[in-house]
Amino acid sequence: MRTLARIGLVLLVVALAATAAAAAGFLAWRGKLERNLARNSRIVATARGPIEMAEHGEGRPILVSHGTPGGYDATLNYLEATGGGAGLRYILPSRPGYLKTPLSVGRTPAEQAEAFAALLDRLGVERVAILAVSGGGPAALEFALAHPDRCSALILEEAVTVGQPATSSLPGDLIVWLERPLAAAGWRQQSPDDPAVPALSGAVMDALAPQALRAAGTANDLDQLSRLRALPLDRVSCPTLIIHGTADQAVPLASARQAHAMIAGSRLVELQGADHMMVVTRRREIDAAINEFLSQHPG
Repeated sequence: MRTLARIGLVLLVVALAATAAAAAGFLAWRGKLERNLARNSRIVATARGPIEMAEHGEGRPILVSHGTPGGYDATLNYLEATGGGAGLRYILPSRPGYLKTPLSVGRTPAEQAEAFAALLDRLGVERVAILAVSGGGPAALEFALAHPDRCSALILEEAVTVGQPATSSLPGDLIVWLERPLAAAGWRQQSPDDPAVPALSGAVMDALAPQALRAAGTANDLDQLSRLRALPLDRVSCPTLIIHGTADQAVPLASARQAHAMIAGSRLVELQGADHMMVVTRRREIDAAINEFLSQHPG
């Protein structure tokens, strides 16, 4: 009996030590995220209100309308993990409700498009290409429609273009931390020849946390996307590239094909077998398509 008690005590001590180590690892990860978020951005006072943003690189300006959930760090993490973005000046705002940009800056896609314009005014940037990712699609489309003279090119990357039912998409911070190694392993299997996948998978997962700083924007996006009005895509006049995975379950391929049919002169690139995480598993094909498109339409 004493031997069994000792074994039980040893197992309890081991379990407590493992739990303490895990808790320390989680807190260290989240603390690093919070420090990086505070260090890598700045607040710009605009006519629409304060907008958080970061910049990366030099060259032709390209503004990114990030997805749901997201923030300025989603694309910044991607660029730093892959070493991409040469020849481009990435302008990376946090859309309203995300990180340090208050939701009052713009709830609807049309209001967020005006926030983009106000930010560009303060930066002294007259024209930009705009890259829309997932839930950032409607705001980018509204910008292209409302400011055709300022939009030199439009890129829709697995972007929402039509209304769709709201679904919860924001996991808790602990879940994100626990899933990071599992996600990395799965994506490495899909793209075993891409050495950037380990760093990129961590970068993508890290842009989901801290949840508390992204919750307002996520909830607003889901509400807006669930009742998105039919956009007059046939009025989009700038050169347009649409990139979509054929296995995307989050944003149906049919919506990309519909946008392609409505936007005159647009180009549709369908990535066979790619899902909504194609930014990790097919990123070299995406980057190549974007670089070719921008070179053909220098603005």
